[in-house]
This record gives sequence, C-alpha cells and structure tokens, in this order.
Amino acid sequence: MKTRARTKTGTTAAKKARNPYPPGGREDAIRQFILEHSEHLFVTHGYGKTSMDMVARECGLSKPTLYKYFKNKYEMFTSLYERLYRSLNEMFKLILGRNRDKAQVLEEIILGYFLLMTSKKDFLKMYFREQHLVVHENIEEHMSWHVESRKKMEEMLAQCLQGILRPDIAKRYGSAMVASTLFDILEGMVSNLILHGEQDPAKEKAFILEFLRSGVLARSA
Repeated sequence: MKTRARTKTGTTAAKKARNPYPPGGREDAIRQFILEHSEHLFVTHGYGKTSMDMVARECGLSKPTLYKYFKNKYEMFTSLYERLYRSLNEMFKLILGRNRDKAQVLEEIILGYFLLMTSKKDFLKMYFREQHLVVHENIEEHMSWHVESRKKMEEMLAQCLQGILRPDIAKRYGSAMVASTLFDILEGMVSNLILHGEQDPAKEKAFILEFLRSGVLARSA
C-alpha cells in the first residue's frame, strides 16, 4: 500500500511539472507545436533514433528553448501518449454530457474510441513496437499514469451502462466490472486493427454492440 501511495504522489507531481502552462495560452501553444513536430519524428524514425537535437531542428528552435518545455525525450514522448488519452477522456465526457438515451451514448462512445485511436495508428504502431525503450526509463510512473487515466474512462463507461445491463448481469457483476471488461475488449481490438489489419471502425462498433446485445445488455437497450 505504501509503495502504491508513493507512486501515485510521484506521478501527480511529475504530471504537474510536465505541463505547467495553462491550456490555450501562448506557452501551451508552443508546447503543442513542439509535440506535433516531435510526433512526426517519432513515427518516422522511432523512439530510439529520435534525439532532442532532431526535434529542435525540426521545430526551428534552439536547444535551450526546447528544454524549457521538455526536459528530455522521455517527457516529450509520454506527453504525446498522455495527450491522446486526455483526448479520449474529453470525448467520453462530451458524449456522456449529451441528453440522449444511454444505449445511443454507448454506441457513440464505442465508435468515437475506434475513430480516435485509429486516427493515431502510426504513432500507436510505433509505440507498441518500441514501448520497451520508453517504459524502461520510468516504468512505475508510466504505468501508474495509464492505470489512473483508464480508471477515469472506465468509471464513465460504467455510468453509461447503468440501467441498460440485463438485471441478472448487473446484480451478479455490476456495471464497473462490465465496463472494465468492455475496455479490455476495445483496447485489444484496436491493437489488433493497428498492428495486423485494415481499420474499419464502423464494422468494429457494430460487432461490439451486437456482442453486447446478445447477452449483456437488456433487450430494450
């Protein structure tokens, strides 16, 4: 328990240090500009072969200016990964905030997840290929952040599932467990699409919904 607490505190502190600029301001705009260019380099050359010198040249910035926004390559790369998951979180919140029935919200969340993740297929493919190089630098921080971010999305997904699960499923397992399992399925399908097949988000969404309606969701959902 103590180790987990230290990890969470350290992760929170590191996140604050990595993103000290208010969204929408000039400094944040420069930071996002650097991230866009660094993503291109990471995708083209891979994490291992991309250097801070390359990023500085690509952005037309001096190295001291670059280091003002990112202290090293690891911080820059994980900021890209975190930005993607923040986008997912914001998408979930936006869809859940709409005044629609939960079955329709669930459908939009699943499709939105596939569309957003497959739009970053080149970055994610590189990440899957070279993540051993990334997590090696600070595996506890990296994994803690991912778990924390995913937990937030699972909670929103569970909120959506409440009231549309089959009564016996809801009683036996609860919406939180179903949401976690559904997220496992979504992540696995996206990984398979990115690494091995062509992307067809609409078809994947249809399959997931048919799968859920065949035994997990209530008949009215």
